[in-house]
Amino acid sequence: MIRHRLLTLAAVAVAVSACNNDTGGTTTAVVPLAYVRYINAIPDTVAVAFRFVDALENSPSFFNANFRDFQTYQAVSVGKPRHLKVFLDPNCAAVGCSAAVSSTVVWDTTATFTSNTYYTVILTGFKKSGAPAFSGYILTDNVPTPTTAQVALRFFHAAAGIGNVDAYQRTGTAAAPGTIFASNVPYLGSSAYSTLAPAATLKVLVALTGTTTALADVTAPAGAAGTTTTGPVGGSNFGGTAMTAIFVNRSSAATGAPQAYTTPSVVFVVDRRPPTP
Repeated sequence: MIRHRLLTLAAVAVAVSACNNDTGGTTTAVVPLAYVRYINAIPDTVAVAFRFVDALENSPSFFNANFRDFQTYQAVSVGKPRHLKVFLDPNCAAVGCSAAVSSTVVWDTTATFTSNTYYTVILTGFKKSGAPAFSGYILTDNVPTPTTAQVALRFFHAAAGIGNVDAYQRTGTAAAPGTIFASNVPYLGSSAYSTLAPAATLKVLVALTGTTTALADVTAPAGAAGTTTTGPVGGSNFGGTAMTAIFVNRSSAATGAPQAYTTPSVVFVVDRRPPTP
């Protein structure tokens, strides 16, 4: 019994001694990072998986990315070329894909990213048949910082097989088509950012250049205010938001892409969230 008490006291003494010799925490160096996001705009194939295959840390992936799915910006390490591959998603085996299909590499590329720079990795074009043919693109996003009294909006044309288009924006209950903010935009073309006042309802209408007949007429997300535990969600109703309206095609018939998409549409991605109050 006495021996047990002595051992306990000795352990306490060692612990106190260790604490007294602790001169501070471990310093971790700040690692330079860039930021990437992924968008699948291929209208005629199954879901895909984006993966960096050269490192594990700061190598964001995106699995089961169906047509029109997108991901927010994620940190990626810089300083050397990064090796990115896109596979037909392994989850497609659940709907009848063979193992050979689900491990097929559809895009294989390397890219060097710059610290504190934002990038969009987008796949578009037709994978099975049709023109333009499928390819992947890495776009540098020069995202503005709008004031809290502004929302910044730009347009990107990723609808394979559709010619040059005009994009219009309107707010509230204004009649279509609205005010043009992107004119004669070609496939894979982008407009500059324009600014507008925050609005609870913002619609973007897309028409072939020189016409006003809607190919797509879609309401942007309004966003949401922050709380005591979460930051605000970017959207048309919250100043400081920057976002891109991405024009995408319908699903091609008899393919692995989701068949619910019978018309072209606009996918809105937030480029910059409003500041936290």
